[in-house]
Order: sequence, then structure tokens, then C-alpha cells
Amino acid sequence: MNLCSGQGTQVERGRTLIRESLALARTAGASICVMHLWDTWRESFDVRVLDAAVREAASAFPDIQVSVENVPTHLGGETPFTLVDRFEWITLDLHWATLFDELECFRTRVDRIANVHIRSDLRSRGPQSPDDSQDVRDTVARLVHDWGYSGPLTFEPLAVEAGSKEQLVQLVSEIRAASRQPG
Repeated sequence: MNLCSGQGTQVERGRTLIRESLALARTAGASICVMHLWDTWRESFDVRVLDAAVREAASAFPDIQVSVENVPTHLGGETPFTLVDRFEWITLDLHWATLFDELECFRTRVDRIANVHIRSDLRSRGPQSPDDSQDVRDTVARLVHDWGYSGPLTFEPLAVEAGSKEQLVQLVSEIRAASRQPG
């Protein structure tokens, strides 16, 4: 958000946050650091500022993949995919890619996908959503088997109701199985 402000002190604060995040990632032994780089609601900002901040920070931490997530945007003429496509490493959030109907856009970028975020809703609800567990399993199987993705899968459950812990464990097991077995 700070990088999108257009204000010098805020932009510098954003650059500092990126460097501090990468330093923390290094200390923790992580090889990937995911950035939610832009202000989702801002309708105008200079993407070149974001790009410069990421390139500068990445050069100081060559052992860490600075990965930009495909979070929503209101920037005119852009989509989450077109924004992340500017960066070397991508974090593919399946929820946002599905919601923006951009999942297939990432197929040709699979070699640049540093990790995949898998969101699933384990709360009781009415109508089915794009995050339903069967869709998640099918999508992960497609990424792994059809696209050849072999990187990390980060599981992000939404609010988990009491008693749904078993559902969560079962879903994670099914996703693991889907990512190992063809078809």
C-alpha cells in the first residue's frame, strides 16, 4: 500500500517493509517471500515504483524468491494477472485466479510460479463457491499433472468451524494425493 501512495516517505516505508520482510525470511530459512504488493482499492498508482522496489530488494537477497501474489486490483486497464506478470516470481492464489477467471493465463507462466496458495472454506454455507474442496482438488491435480507444477502448495483455510478440523485434515490429505497421482 505504501508503495502505491505516491508520497516519498510512504514509498520509502514500503521499500523498508520489503527489505525487512526479506531479512526475516532469510533468518527463518525461507526460500520464498510473498508480497501483496499493491493497494487493492487504489485506482491509480505507478507500477514502475513497485517494480523498482522489488528489483532493488531482490538484488540484496538473491537467495530468496521475491514472489508477488495475484491479489485483486482496481488499477485501470490491469488485472491481477497482468500486474504479477511483470515480476520475476509469482504466487498463484487459486481463489483470486478463479474469481477473476484468469487461472488459464498462468499456465504459460508455470516456470515462474514460486508457490500456489490454496484456499478452502470449511464453514457451513449455502451455495457452492469457487473454493469448494472438490474444485480445489481438481485444480491442484490439473496444476501438477497437466501444467507440470512441482513447487510448494500453501494451504489457507478460511474460518474453520468447531468440529471441522477433521475436514481440514481430510482435505489436505486429498490434495496431497491429487498432487501425487496422475489424473
